[in-house]
Amino acid sequence: MLSLYAEDGSKAYQSFKEVMTSLISGGLERKLLSVIETLLSATYPETMDVDVYSLWAEEMLVEDILVLDILFLAYYESFCTCDGKQWKNLGLLYQLLLILIETLYLENVLQMIPDETPFREGNISFTVSDIQEVDAIISTFDAFETKESGPLILTWAVFLCLISSLPDKQENNVLMEIDHVGYVQQAFGAASLTYFDEILHSNLLKDSEGPIAGSRSVLRTFVSAFIASYEISLLQLEDINLKLILNVLGEIYRGEVWLFTYLFFMRANVIRCLLYNLEGEFPFRTLELIYLLSALSEGSWPAECVYMFLDKSVGLSTMVDLRVNLEIDNNSRIVETHLPLSVPVCSWS
Repeated sequence: MLSLYAEDGSKAYQSFKEVMTSLISGGLERKLLSVIETLLSATYPETMDVDVYSLWAEEMLVEDILVLDILFLAYYESFCTCDGKQWKNLGLLYQLLLILIETLYLENVLQMIPDETPFREGNISFTVSDIQEVDAIISTFDAFETKESGPLILTWAVFLCLISSLPDKQENNVLMEIDHVGYVQQAFGAASLTYFDEILHSNLLKDSEGPIAGSRSVLRTFVSAFIASYEISLLQLEDINLKLILNVLGEIYRGEVWLFTYLFFMRANVIRCLLYNLEGEFPFRTLELIYLLSALSEGSWPAECVYMFLDKSVGLSTMVDLRVNLEIDNNSRIVETHLPLSVPVCSWS
């Protein structure tokens, strides 16, 4: 956790990094996975009094969450790398959804595409044979039977779609045999996008003392990769799925001023492309456009940027006639009215 608050290059960060590196080299990753497997296979002791059962179960859950947070940070902070063999082991444990998404290195793959980096030269620890073996595991999952497997199936489809577009003809021939579109259809049929929305709104995430910023970052990367993978057409995307995507985006970006900067000024940003696609549908999809912009406009500078964006796109007018019943202070941006002012409310459902 210290690595999230210490600046890179500082003595505190370097000291923490040395300790963590030592733990990893000593087999911490393997030990954590062993602890998780032990916790999942634990059964209620017959000799335990029934009155303390709830305390026993709560203690198991607390320990499980702590171990998962440590394992997540180890991967998120790049203290260790998850190869294909380890990912297969983790893939059999549904509780590790965000860890599994993080260790697919979607952010690296997204960067490889505009750079035209071949698969074998990218910063990915998977081999083609690893992908085939992992796919054999994923193909046994059923999003309709196990709710938690749907998001993993969808993420795997996104990963396959992205790496299939890399400039590697030999690898692509193997990967094209995998039906990633079928995975997407299964996940959509099981409403798997709803699961991501539930994660962001869950009390467990809001009340957690763990790596919340890292969890939100993983989900943000997934949504970006999903939009980039399938070049979402607003005319083809069902309203319920479009709203779910925008709900996830709105929850992630709301109040994050630095993300607003990233959104508007990073080239080839897929979220930015989605925003401009929504704008291009004007006057249709207006509610969706306003909802996404409202999530991005918290803070004085973002609000001003959103206003200029809308004004440039379609032109804006004030909600009241500035010529009557108003006092305007030329030295400020405050407009005062002495009569009741009706402000229309835009609700999202």
